[in-house]
Amino acid sequence: MNDTEMLKQNIVDKRLTLATLMYNASSQMNKEEVEAMKADCQRLHLFAINGDLQGALDGTQELIDQIQDRKNNG
Repeated sequence: MNDTEMLKQNIVDKRLTLATLMYNASSQMNKEEVEAMKADCQRLHLFAINGDLQGALDGTQELIDQIQDRKNNG
């Protein structure tokens, strides 16, 4: 598996984690927060489509960290 394929697989894995976290966290968020989270996901998807795989991976991890921090501190 080359570096690009590894990045793509890591993005898929992180997105699955993110989707689960978002699903669980959305019940505790207001509509604006949910919409902002969706917009972040769309932005990260565009990074990947435009070839910035590392940016997509880093951004996905940041969003995961934000949701986990909110869950732990909320």
